[in-house]
Amino acid sequence: MALPGAGGRPQPAKTMQRPMECFLAIDGYETRLEVLARVEAIRPWIELPRADTTIAENSQAAFKQRAIDLFAENVKVRIDGQNRNADVSRADFVTVEANGVFSRSSPVPEVISDAIVGVTFVYDTPSIAEDVEVEWDLWTGESAELTFTTTD
Repeated sequence: MALPGAGGRPQPAKTMQRPMECFLAIDGYETRLEVLARVEAIRPWIELPRADTTIAENSQAAFKQRAIDLFAENVKVRIDGQNRNADVSRADFVTVEANGVFSRSSPVPEVISDAIVGVTFVYDTPSIAEDVEVEWDLWTGESAELTFTTTD
């Protein structure tokens, strides 16, 4: 399928190129920070026994809360000059496909080497944010670079 104005090149398949990717969306009355992270990439910060190769369905709620806590503690957001805590936060195991990122409709055992967790933070704003700063404090040798996409 050719993209208009793309010189006839086919649209690239959607894949995660890095261990973690961030997306910042600025809308009229909210700012959203979304993080996609390979579970292997955040394993150093989240308690997962080394012998575990999967995250069982009955352990996923606790794991997702630890992922929310990890990013809430290590990613600081400042909107229009004010430090902010998220008004809403959530995490889901996701699949990344050519046509988008999709949350699992029902839990399945997550294979740690393949699993991706999506964490979303929503910051309510009285109007569209004029200035948004994100301070990222999660770096490892594997994640020495962070892909960040912004939209408004």
